[in-house]
Amino acid sequence: MYDNKIGEIEPDVVAPVMPYHDNAEASQLQLQVSNYFADSLFESLLSVYGLKFDITSDMIPADFPIQLTSGSLKWLLPDLYNTYGDIPLMVEMAATRAGDFKSRDNSDTISLTFDGNMVMYAQPNATTNLEVLAFNINNVYANGTIVIDGLNLTGNITNLDVDSLTITY
Repeated sequence: MYDNKIGEIEPDVVAPVMPYHDNAEASQLQLQVSNYFADSLFESLLSVYGLKFDITSDMIPADFPIQLTSGSLKWLLPDLYNTYGDIPLMVEMAATRAGDFKSRDNSDTISLTFDGNMVMYAQPNATTNLEVLAFNINNVYANGTIVIDGLNLTGNITNLDVDSLTITY
């Protein structure tokens, strides 16, 4: 595993022999992805590029029952609604750490641990973002399955445990 706090830790395993080889099928590609590789990849991607995305009110379909506006969420943020009326909101989500990736031989089960944060902003006008709610999530353990069929990738989260959640309003 690569941990940016303590540095590189070499894996204590040897890569297995690739189980499939067919000289008649030159177009076949085989890839060995180890837990160490996935840990290093996630840590490097987060360090260099980050993993952040925004959800704006105009991304929510009009027929969806809950909109990303202060009016739709006045049950959660009544003071915001009372102060500004019905205004658009934006949610910014970011992963701050990902690691402890585990996959199992001959199984589609995977798991990983990550930290992240989410900030909700009110947008009273086109140039102003007011932070109204912030979540800091630590040591989230996710367990799930992943199936690769050709170029199709399907994932399913089967368990999600949160160690700590801090909410700032």
